[in-house]
Amino acid sequence: MRLPTALAPWSDSLSYLTPDLAMALGPLVRGIHQLVSRRESACVEQGSLDGFEGVSRRGHPELMLVSEWLLADEAPVEFLRRAAQRELLHLAPAVRRPSGRGRVAMLADTGPDQAGAGRLVQLASLIVLHRRAVALGTELAVGILGQKPGGWMTGDLPELLKAWLDGRRPVEPDVDDVSAWTSDVTEADEVWILTGTRLSSKLPARRRVVSSGESAWGERGVTHVRVACNDISAELAVPDGPVAVRALRGLEFKRAPVAVNRPEGATTLRFPIFPSSARRILARGETANELVSVPVPQTAGRRAVKPRLHRLAGPILAASVLGNRIVAVIEQDRMLGVQVIGNPLGKVRSVSVPIEALDLDLRDIEQICSEELAPLFYQSGDVISPLGDDGWWRFRPDSAAYRTDLVAVAPSTGSQFDQPHFVTRGPHGKHVSVPGSFERIEPEDDVVVLGGGGYARSTDAHTWHVVHPSGVRAGITVEPESCVLGLAFDENEPMLVTAGRGGVLLRLVRPSGTRALTGWSGLPSLPVIHPTQPLIAAMDETGRLKVGDLITGETLLRVATDR
Repeated sequence: MRLPTALAPWSDSLSYLTPDLAMALGPLVRGIHQLVSRRESACVEQGSLDGFEGVSRRGHPELMLVSEWLLADEAPVEFLRRAAQRELLHLAPAVRRPSGRGRVAMLADTGPDQAGAGRLVQLASLIVLHRRAVALGTELAVGILGQKPGGWMTGDLPELLKAWLDGRRPVEPDVDDVSAWTSDVTEADEVWILTGTRLSSKLPARRRVVSSGESAWGERGVTHVRVACNDISAELAVPDGPVAVRALRGLEFKRAPVAVNRPEGATTLRFPIFPSSARRILARGETANELVSVPVPQTAGRRAVKPRLHRLAGPILAASVLGNRIVAVIEQDRMLGVQVIGNPLGKVRSVSVPIEALDLDLRDIEQICSEELAPLFYQSGDVISPLGDDGWWRFRPDSAAYRTDLVAVAPSTGSQFDQPHFVTRGPHGKHVSVPGSFERIEPEDDVVVLGGGGYARSTDAHTWHVVHPSGVRAGITVEPESCVLGLAFDENEPMLVTAGRGGVLLRLVRPSGTRALTGWSGLPSLPVIHPTQPLIAAMDETGRLKVGDLITGETLLRVATDR
């Protein structure tokens, strides 16, 4: 497909995109180019005047040639015609510019607020700034707010597109992030900050800020955005439909970038969880499509444990290890489906539900994929998972999704993965169901924690009543204002893992006494507790994944990551 003449100036940059995306992105590219050009033309020309370098059809009236003024006296109608057609000749000033020039840099806000249309604006801006850098004879550098300041990425456009695409951040950046990134740029560098109205309103002194916000909607979602470059703004159309969705996933990028070599043994690993009764950790990889699986050994040994990376067909919302397979809920073309890695599992592959059926949109999908994996369970041929803010959903192979009355779900002990334990809340009250027990929870506001095949309940989050899988009951009192992270058992004795105020100090609390988990306290994020076994896992201060045994205190595993 040949691009229209209006997109000819960006033909080289757009050649890295599919023709469909290049055409759909055209109005946005042209509009942002006009905003950028008007912003720069309003600034003082860099350099100093150094006489004249010929004639031009543009210029101030005082620089118009004397012959043109003579024409105004002798043939005023012809003079007006030439003025209307911009045919009048002016002296062209010569500007002495510095011999060296800095880079063109794009500093992108990739937080949740920029999901969807905001990301499309950034993609179009990347095309515009790449062409601008080429025209100025310099390079384009890309930085991601929220990443380590100073880590500017350069290279060919495919590499920059990949770096930007994978640079989504789970939290919103602030003014301090901008200051940290721009503290070491030179005066010659041309730094453009791409963000939304929230952050741009806090950057009034910045010269080059491109902000965007959704301004019009149609049946299929956002149709227009208001893009502002400092005090200049315009309403621009954004691509919609499948091409926009595929663009945000990088599926409309024609030329794959050169693979980046990682240190041997290092793996990008984020948000580790114990998803089931298996001794296996699942975690997010570098991108929303990547899943990392890490087996946990029975004892610490010399044999290295190698994480396994799985690339799925779409962004991963929920995942679990069920038997000898991995099952995940993914999104493709605004549809939720189930992908199975390993042996087939019933008819779950036939699940296909529009995201709108769960009151979700693409921004919600991006938000979910920027956080910890949602849990997933299998019961009576259906997949059960909590997605969004509306509680637990049941996905059936007949391509239907239903809200449930589930409040909490946990795996059963052993290998019987299709009989999960659960807490429900319906018209007849709140109930907990574990093997050998179906108990009503009164008052209904009691907190219930499932774990180890049993459960714990509390009215005040201070005194807990624990029920062992065998039916034996015990009481545990925890420190005031503590948060219970998980429940486990040391044979018949229950253990609650708690985090104190601020999540700094972790404790292992039993009826017989309390032990501080000093090796698991003060970490960058709270550890996770295995739902059926006395195991604990977290990312340590060095960015490594570590797994330990709550009973023995032994560290079973450490996995190096590149984060």
